[in-house]
Amino acid sequence: MTAADNLPGPLTGLRVLELADETGQFCGKLLGDLGADVVKIEPPAGDSTREMPGAVGSDSPSFNAVNRGKRSVVLNLKAREGREILERLIKDIGEAGIVEFRPRQEGNTLHLILAPSAKKPEKAEKPRPPQQAKPEARQA
Repeated sequence: MTAADNLPGPLTGLRVLELADETGQFCGKLLGDLGADVVKIEPPAGDSTREMPGAVGSDSPSFNAVNRGKRSVVLNLKAREGREILERLIKDIGEAGIVEFRPRQEGNTLHLILAPSAKKPEKAEKPRPPQQAKPEARQA
C-alpha cells in the first residue's frame, strides 16, 4: 500500500445506486474505484452473479471482482414495500444510478443516470478588478 492508495478519488462524495446485472456491475466497480459510494440493490434470492462458476460459499470470484467495495441492500421490488424503500433511497442518496438488466430479447441496455445534486452550490460573485482612476484629458 502506498500513500497514493489513501488519496480520495475524483468521484469521492458521489453516491450511486446500482440496479444491474454483469455489465452494470462492472460500471459500478469502476465508479467505486474512482471514489464513488456505490449501493447495490439485490433481489431476495441474491444477485445471479453470486452463483457463477467457481463459487465458494455464497459468492463467486466473478461476483467478488465486480462488487468489491460496494454496499448492498436486499429489496423485493415486486412488493410494494420494496418499491417504497427504493423510492426513499433514490430521494435520500440517489445522485447517480446504474440501471441495467438483461432484456428478454437480444442485446443489453445500460443506463447511467446522473441527477442534479440536491445541494446546489451557491454562485460566487466574481471579484471585480479595482477601478483605476482615468487620466484627465489635457488640452494644449
